[in-house]
Amino acid sequence: MNPKLVVSLKAFFTQHITKILLAIAAFFSPIEPLLIAAFVFSICDFITGLLAARKKAKTAGLKTLTDWRDSKKMQKKVFDLLFYLLSIILSYYFEKLFLEFIHFPLSRLVAFIILSVEFWSNMENLSVITGMPLNKEAFFQLANKIRGGGTATPDNTSSETNQETNTPNDPSQA
Repeated sequence: MNPKLVVSLKAFFTQHITKILLAIAAFFSPIEPLLIAAFVFSICDFITGLLAARKKAKTAGLKTLTDWRDSKKMQKKVFDLLFYLLSIILSYYFEKLFLEFIHFPLSRLVAFIILSVEFWSNMENLSVITGMPLNKEAFFQLANKIRGGGTATPDNTSSETNQETNTPNDPSQA
C-alpha cells in the first residue's frame, strides 16, 4: 500500500471523525449531568451491592468470599448501566425531535426514574451493610428531626400527640 495514501487517509479520518464526534458531544452536552449522575449512582449501587453481598456471606457463615461474587449479577449490572445511559440519550434525542415545542423534559423524567431506582437500591444495600432496617417510618422520623420536631409517622401526625385534638395518641397516656 502506498505510504502517502495511508498518511492522507489517516489525516482525513482524524480531521473529519474528530469534527463529527465533537458535534455529537455538543448535541448531547445538555444531558451530561444526567449521564454522570446515572453513572455515579449505578457505580455506587454496584459497590454497595458487593459490600452487602459480602456482609450476607459473612453472616451466613461462608468461609470463602468467592461465593458472594456472582459474575452473572455483575454482567447484569454492566448491562443495566449501559441501558440506563442509552435510555437517557434516546429520550433526549426523542425530546429534541418531537417534544421541544411543548418543552417537556422527557430525558429528565427518565433520568429521575432511573436515579430513584438506583437511590432506593443503594439505600437497601446500605441497610444490609449497617444492619439498620430501612422503612418509611425511619424516613419520616429523620425528616421530622431535620425540621426540628419529634418523631413523625406516615400519616403526618406526631407520635407524641394527635395534632387535631391535641391529645396523646397512646391510650395509656390519657
